[in-house]
Amino acid sequence: MPYTITKGPHPETFWTNGGDCDDRTRVFYNYLKSKGATDIQICWVARLDENGKMIPSYDGGMGHEFLVWDNRAYYPSVNETRRYYDADLGEYLAFMKNLTGFNTFYYENQTQGIPF
Repeated sequence: MPYTITKGPHPETFWTNGGDCDDRTRVFYNYLKSKGATDIQICWVARLDENGKMIPSYDGGMGHEFLVWDNRAYYPSVNETRRYYDADLGEYLAFMKNLTGFNTFYYENQTQGIPF
């Protein structure tokens, strides 16, 4: 499916229009749930300044969404060099920090971020 930037998550149109990180993550999440998978969480990373204010990354993005399943990172990205399936979570977070400057990690429904 083409990588298409969408405003907000729209997994319902993914199969006809493509999508970005939040669409891809939610489609994969729903697929895994339909197959009986457990211990799945939608997660995201953001870049926060020293006062806890969210600031854009180098590309203007405010955050990035991906999936954690059994404490492993999953994200089908745009190209082969930026694609992660069953990756060590710490390795993935380090990659995202180096690539984008994101420095805070959130699990689904979490209000307090975890710096990394």
